[in-house]
Amino acid sequence: MNFVSSNPHRVNELSEAVFGTLLLECFVECDRIKCSCSKSHDRDWMWNLGFLIEHNKLHLVTEFRVVIFNECELPMHIDKVMKGMENKLQSPLPNVRSILFLGPGVFTAGTAKDADSIQEFRTAEAAAQSIRKLFPCATDLRYHVFRKWVPTPNILGADRKLCPLYEYTLKEYAHQLEHVQMLIPFPLNVPKLFDNLTSLSINIRYIRLRRDLPVIPTRCLRILEVFQIEAVIPWHLFETTDGALSFDSLQDLRVEFIQATANTATFPGCNCPVHFPRLNTLHVTGSAYVYTDIYAYFQGWVFERLTIMDDPTNFERINEHAFETGEDAQDRAPYWNSLPSSVEVATLGLLDYPLPGLIAWVDLRSLTLAASIADKHGLANLLGQLPLLHTLVVDCFSMIRSDAKATKFPDQKITFDEIGEVLDPSSHLPVSESLERLDLFVRGTFDLVGFCELVVCLPRVTKVRVNHHMIPHIMSMLHQVFKVSRNIAFEPLS
Repeated sequence: MNFVSSNPHRVNELSEAVFGTLLLECFVECDRIKCSCSKSHDRDWMWNLGFLIEHNKLHLVTEFRVVIFNECELPMHIDKVMKGMENKLQSPLPNVRSILFLGPGVFTAGTAKDADSIQEFRTAEAAAQSIRKLFPCATDLRYHVFRKWVPTPNILGADRKLCPLYEYTLKEYAHQLEHVQMLIPFPLNVPKLFDNLTSLSINIRYIRLRRDLPVIPTRCLRILEVFQIEAVIPWHLFETTDGALSFDSLQDLRVEFIQATANTATFPGCNCPVHFPRLNTLHVTGSAYVYTDIYAYFQGWVFERLTIMDDPTNFERINEHAFETGEDAQDRAPYWNSLPSSVEVATLGLLDYPLPGLIAWVDLRSLTLAASIADKHGLANLLGQLPLLHTLVVDCFSMIRSDAKATKFPDQKITFDEIGEVLDPSSHLPVSESLERLDLFVRGTFDLVGFCELVVCLPRVTKVRVNHHMIPHIMSMLHQVFKVSRNIAFEPLS
């Protein structure tokens, strides 16, 4: 909007995507209740509706977005704001397909102890009816409370007082939504879900308590996220056909198990067959809590992306053939590194494990990992085994081997001895002839000399990202001490 204000004659040069969102955002200078500071505690609502009308772009709007990142517990009065929007628009926007609530304030508004709950319900109901009236064709309704795009299945407590705006809005649209969040909250007495349901996120811990839920259609379901699973996946929630559960369209499945059961089961753990004929992406967290080996069920499948997050003590029970045909893999422990695989992109993280001494994923093009100690010899040993790698991203505790005693894996002497001193500063032989980008973020001791010695042996590296305070020292040492003449672009990591 600032660009258009300064350059009104250039508005037609902008992409249509710029005008795709009708934005309604609430600002509060101070969101603390009964605070005596001089800042304003009133809600200030802003929208880009006037901008869209002025430039005749309402026909391009496909999303209505409500943003409230403050956590003010005072009443929201959004019903009056929506009524003002109705008066301004005068007719519905049929091209709007998505409604998105962003920020925790969508749920904290009107939850103060002295708030009039009945009035807040009336306000939310009126606002939801206005939203429905203005955007009658929406098929996608979601909320997201963080500023970063990460799953939020358990951010809201089932026993917590919540502003009912999202719940009322969901009830208005439930019968026509292709994308549904069965998270907290989910409205009561929803008689039916849309047969063309395409994506679904479920908080099982919450949903198990609900006996009023409609059966979930599976015919068109392409994305299924099942969070907070405490036992065998409750397959009874889904629609069956001829005595079988057929996810004929499902492409992406994410399951998250959160606690151990008394007796583990064989996947899928139900009395009827479960079919996933088109599944190409699988994310699994904590499966060993519930299933003896979920991966044996998918043995021989070709996954475009396979993500496994589990306790490393359980990895020896995972079917080793699960990774043989993956293109993109993530795991949580170094056990898999020694198993042959055709994966090209891998992320090894969540805990600072020792750098693997052996990695058999020779087709890797990109590797991202967290490590306890990432010293020059360990990194050189790793790179020497990956002939096609062009990007290496490492986040480590330290680059000094003796610092291992301060990590979760204090005894790494055997690993260090097995790797030995791979990097020879006097040798001009390259460690890797494929690596082009090297990212290294060190939370503890940064080995300046060792890092420069490593870069010298990586002749194709043209982009380096490191701790911001180390950049001038690295540049100076590479040019003045090691006489590196090639152009290397440095960027800061923080």
